[in-house]
Amino acid sequence: MSTPSFAERISFHDSIETMEVDFSSLTFADLAAVNTFFDLVDERLAQSGKSWYFLVIYSDCVISPEAWDRFAERGKMANLKHGLGTVRVGASSQTRDTIRQRAEL
Repeated sequence: MSTPSFAERISFHDSIETMEVDFSSLTFADLAAVNTFFDLVDERLAQSGKSWYFLVIYSDCVISPEAWDRFAERGKMANLKHGLGTVRVGASSQTRDTIRQRAEL
């Protein structure tokens, strides 16, 4: 089984106004990976011309320490521009704590 491309990890569920982002088993090792993924997210959201609820699946996702600041910044910007609310599932306790801490910045 091959690893899904970034594009395959983003899906829209129009009937429930939800964009699903699947970070399952994905590693963000550096800023380039974060920027590449969120550039695609921003493009897809802009094309839709709508605001969405976000369903973000974090099962077995790894975000390296050097990528966290950019990951949090890009996610926050997507939420501010296009988000109606976010549900996160499958995040480890460490990931949940880091998300909470960075949301306060």
